Amino acid sequence: FPSHDSSFSEAILKNQQISFIYKGELRIVEPYKLLHHHGSWYLAAARKGELRAYRLSRIENISYQQHETLGFKPDTAILKQLEDEESIWFGQEKHEVILTVHPDVASHFHQRNLLPEQQIIKQLDDGGLLISSRITHVKQILPLVRYWIPHLKIVNPEGLQDELLRELKAYADNGS
Repeated sequence: FPSHDSSFSEAILKNQQISFIYKGELRIVEPYKLLHHHGSWYLAAARKGELRAYRLSRIENISYQQHETLGFKPDTAILKQLEDEESIWFGQEKHEVILTVHPDVASHFHQRNLLPEQQIIKQLDDGGLLISSRITHVKQILPLVRYWIPHLKIVNPEGLQDELLRELKAYADNGS
């Protein structure tokens, strides 16, 4: 856990605004929660009424002195958004990705949701599946598809499968 987590935890518990420098800019935020996502810690905080995720390793010069910052009342809509969202890509529009699943691994996708907001559209004649996933950012889906290679294929949006193959080719070309 990062060293300055106690100041965040205290500010979260006390509903206390905090200020810090992030990507060279002063931010004054209402902190809600610390999140661990793909090996990194993030602060989920509201800024100008919008929920955002700040990577802790990029936060500098934290200030949470009570005389400098105000208390705030947690927004129920933001609390609900935090509860519902499985990722750190808050408030961004979701896009549907359609994939085919090879029959050899279809049972895994029947048993539980392995992709964000996964829905089985239909079972294919060969025992494979056509599934849908709703994402806000390609980084939510591409690592999962890579994990299931060669059993998953992105059908839609067009071009996303090609992007994945380009990444893999670049990786293979640099691997030797």
